[in-house]
Amino acid sequence: MEIDGNKSVVWRPPRIQMIFDVTATGPPYRTGIVTCEAIKSGGFPPKLDTTLLKIDYETGNEGQEGGTREEDETYFLKGEREEFARVSRRSGLSLETLGRSVHIERAAAGRR
Repeated sequence: MEIDGNKSVVWRPPRIQMIFDVTATGPPYRTGIVTCEAIKSGGFPPKLDTTLLKIDYETGNEGQEGGTREEDETYFLKGEREEFARVSRRSGLSLETLGRSVHIERAAAGRR
């Protein structure tokens, strides 16, 4: 629940945000980061409505020995870039802000 500008209580459905790493199981063994957001709708059984699904993955050769080229590609499977940059009124953060702190190569490879 949230108090709006008129001092009345407004129900806001719960929102789930996740960022996790993925790694290809075959050549060229690319690494990536998946970012998603879902809203839990009311009712029984509860359902999740995916509002944002984005995949960032490595296309350069920096992860290979002697590699010097860093390149990434981004695909929005659901949602738009504007939604990714939207700042949450609850946390004061955007998924874009959180995602910037995670480097694809290091996160997926488990490196520091």
